[in-house]
Amino acid sequence: MQSKYTLLASAYCALSVHRTQVSKDILRFSLLETNLYFTVKNREELAAVLKKNYDIRNQDTLMEMLQSLEEDSYIYYPAAQIFFSMYLQYGDSLTDEAVRAKALEHYGSSAVIRQAIERFHEGEVPVLSDDPKSLPLVVRVGNKLREFLSEDSKLGKRYLGFFAKHRALLEATDGLFVLGFDYSRMIEIITSSGDLGYIDEEVLAELLEHVGGHAERVFGSWVTFWASAVAGKLWSVEEQGIKGDTVKPGNEYISTVYGLVTSPAHPLTSFGLWEDSDMEALRTLLQPYVDLQAEAKLDEEARANGERRNDYFRKNGFDPEIEGRALLLATELVFHPLVRSGLNYYLGEDPVVREIIFPLDDGGNLGIFWSRVHKWAHRVGLTFEADEVPFMYAARHIFTNKRIYRIRRRALFFSRLEQIEWREAAFSFEGSGAGLIECKLGGRKFADLTFKPERIGKTKIGELLIMSREEVETALAEDLTALRALFDSLIAKLS
Repeated sequence: MQSKYTLLASAYCALSVHRTQVSKDILRFSLLETNLYFTVKNREELAAVLKKNYDIRNQDTLMEMLQSLEEDSYIYYPAAQIFFSMYLQYGDSLTDEAVRAKALEHYGSSAVIRQAIERFHEGEVPVLSDDPKSLPLVVRVGNKLREFLSEDSKLGKRYLGFFAKHRALLEATDGLFVLGFDYSRMIEIITSSGDLGYIDEEVLAELLEHVGGHAERVFGSWVTFWASAVAGKLWSVEEQGIKGDTVKPGNEYISTVYGLVTSPAHPLTSFGLWEDSDMEALRTLLQPYVDLQAEAKLDEEARANGERRNDYFRKNGFDPEIEGRALLLATELVFHPLVRSGLNYYLGEDPVVREIIFPLDDGGNLGIFWSRVHKWAHRVGLTFEADEVPFMYAARHIFTNKRIYRIRRRALFFSRLEQIEWREAAFSFEGSGAGLIECKLGGRKFADLTFKPERIGKTKIGELLIMSREEVETALAEDLTALRALFDSLIAKLS
């Protein structure tokens, strides 16, 4: 599925290609798709990162982490925001006890505290507990503010230093302090958990709407959101010292955001989220935090790579716009159904040797998918229709949204093109004792899918070799049924 709210986590997934002019379809695929980890290996790596960074292993631990991140918006962030407002008026003189006392007369009032809390919660003051003995939220925020102001508060002193260093950035958060950073992380965590199957698509959609919808309403612009998110990243790096091989460094994080903000493709303002934001103002706000020469070099490299890729498509007879359409088509028709049915196991082989390949397999390496499609189309004089999009290739079989093309060799230098309409396609799948699933179209093999002994409860390759076809098919019954269902759905959708 796609969601505009995944843009809130784009600092974690943006690529160099997003710095240059690319199609909206490419942006949709790479920035709006909630499930992009198709291979078993990549999903295992993602699971390891979630566990290491957040101890998330299932739906229960996900909800615990989301609640933990949200809790800061109740007490810590409103108190810190009020503290920052005090700093704006009194500056470094807040280190003086008499000044702190005077500041508290106003900023410590129930009215001011209530207003700060309401800014974080859409004009409401949440009730955190039904226990009549529990302190009201206004009181708890006030107590936390007084902790920050106490003479021996190390955290309060760190805040004052942080305020001085990043004043302009914090002013641009419009009273939301570093909330944007937590919301960006929450979206990333939610989509990753959905990708791994910790939550189903219904829960995924509900959580994205809950978190993303709230963010959309309280922030109101990309300026406010990224100011808050970048400030939060800087706080975590500079003051909390959070780092690690799976944690994105602060300079890399800000550079990624800057690349999105300055991109001629306008990835942030093209999909219905704060489209009227003043991106030039945001660019100016972020400039002190980036190396402009390095950013210019990254932009130039992105443009050069983009031009090379466009030249590659044109040289092979394709409009570059086709890539985005092909990626979206393959995702909808094949990748997501593969993951849902557990068949993504069969994408574990490197695409250089895997017999079924997709547009995504090209990645940054040209010559895997599109060159093979072009090679065979050129050999038999195949011209695709204007709205025809190839989305899968296997051993001289080209699968498009219109039909299937099979190139059959007649002699060493001669081939014949065969067209098969989707409504006429007949697929079958058979197990082999050699560790293969033979994929057939109209009784003719178009690909082998490989599997390892453990897939069917064996430990050694030799055990596969002595198994009969019937035994293998019994052991792979669920996979074979799922494959038939997937290709039946292709026929139904494309006929």
